[in-house]
Amino acid sequence: MAANRTNDLHLMKYLMLGIAFVLTLSNVEGIACAPPPRTFSVSRDYLQACEVGTECKPIIIRRKAGEAVELVLPEMLRTSVTVWDEKNYGKLLKRNGTYQPIQRTGTGNNATDLKETVLTLGKLKDGTYYVWLAGDSVGCTFQVKLKTE
Repeated sequence: MAANRTNDLHLMKYLMLGIAFVLTLSNVEGIACAPPPRTFSVSRDYLQACEVGTECKPIIIRRKAGEAVELVLPEMLRTSVTVWDEKNYGKLLKRNGTYQPIQRTGTGNNATDLKETVLTLGKLKDGTYYVWLAGDSVGCTFQVKLKTE
């Protein structure tokens, strides 16, 4: 009877290890097979147009459900980048109540630190967002509209 119990415990142990192994492999494969994010690049000319008040149309991004999406800004020096949803952006403009950006990043202080700024937008809900840039390179705000098809 004790031998059967020991065999059952060994069988259970190997079964659990097998399940853990299969789950690990399926998870690793899912990560390895994830498609790269779709990128939308913003040109320096567009940012300058937004800064001086000329043509600055909203950037409209149509995406599929669950699709990874990134907005890529050009290389900028000493620039703060914040992304605001409509509700918090409205509060910010009116200086009314508590407001908080949904994403904040910045660029380096040295010319050797120049690199594109990448904003991850894939997990944001559909709607209008405001990207606010303030720095030596550029100072402007522009709209990004996310729509899921």
